[in-house]
Amino acid sequence: GDTPPGDERRIARSLLLTAVVVLAIAVAEVGATLAARRAPAADGWPVSLYFALCSGVMIAVQFWALPHLERRLGEPRLVVAALLVLSAGLALLAGSNGRGVTAAAFVLAAAGIGVLIPSLAVRISSAAGTRQGWAMGRQAAAANLGQAVGAAATGSLFALAPPLPFLIAGGLTALAAGAAAWEGAARRMP
Repeated sequence: GDTPPGDERRIARSLLLTAVVVLAIAVAEVGATLAARRAPAADGWPVSLYFALCSGVMIAVQFWALPHLERRLGEPRLVVAALLVLSAGLALLAGSNGRGVTAAAFVLAAAGIGVLIPSLAVRISSAAGTRQGWAMGRQAAAANLGQAVGAAATGSLFALAPPLPFLIAGGLTALAAGAAAWEGAARRMP
């Protein structure tokens, strides 16, 4: 194609990050739903309110905070920071047992997701050159793969130990942050 090889690698890495992020979303959604079915309204909030909270946080992050954060941190550091925030939210979900901790966990996860989804789309689109449709189709496929693997794994892992899917997804997201930080450092090296 007409995309330079370096950009192909950037697209591939961004597709992998997309799959990891959407896997984490699936873990949070399916895990929270399974937890709510296990102990319905234990904290007084239906799971739907947590999802509404997530949407509100993502809207705020994407509409107001994202442009300022991107200018201040730059895209590579912003992606690393957002992955770490998402990872922290997942770790909190693993141990949440009350409304406050659960709400904080969802706020952190949603803030990270709110940054990552548009940032990765822009990264992939800009690296694709004239092949943006191809690249965005690949991103949709990577997201679908992450959703499928995350949802399926969450059901099995939750049956073993309810915190397990959150901890594994949080660890995977933290590893992705490390890889993204390494990539950013490698790009700055002479």
